[in-house]
Amino acid sequence: MAENVLRRIVFGKPVKSILFVDQKNTDASAICEILARNRIRQERRYAGILVSSAGFSAENGLEMSARAAGFLARKGFDTDKFRSKKLTEEMIDGYELVLTMEMGLKGMILFLRREIPVYTISEYALSGGDFEDFETMDDAQYIKACEELSGMIEGVLKRATRNTVI
Repeated sequence: MAENVLRRIVFGKPVKSILFVDQKNTDASAICEILARNRIRQERRYAGILVSSAGFSAENGLEMSARAAGFLARKGFDTDKFRSKKLTEEMIDGYELVLTMEMGLKGMILFLRREIPVYTISEYALSGGDFEDFETMDDAQYIKACEELSGMIEGVLKRATRNTVI
């Protein structure tokens, strides 16, 4: 019931801040942050959206993983300034929308902050599936997952900037 109310609220109005969350904030959520920031800079219709990322069990200040940095470098992105951030309750409160990479993290965040709109990225983008553990993927799976995330970012930003009710 409560999630249905939140779904109407979140899907029913544009949001101006999105937090991407995974476990360590060195792979999937970091990639989402970089890709989303780039799309926001490129597309005027997305102007004003604040995006960031964090990890549920992250260490503050770590660089992006070598595979994530390599994937983004092949797409022309500089990741030198990126540093991981540990998820805090204050951070959760500072964003209108929290998108996790998998259902387990969504549940943990809802346990901390029941009133916050939290979705998996695939739920919100209405495509794909969960991204549970980037570290154990072989290189081919990793690239495929990164490409899938890249495609989801456009769906996330489109949904976040329009009045939609599902």
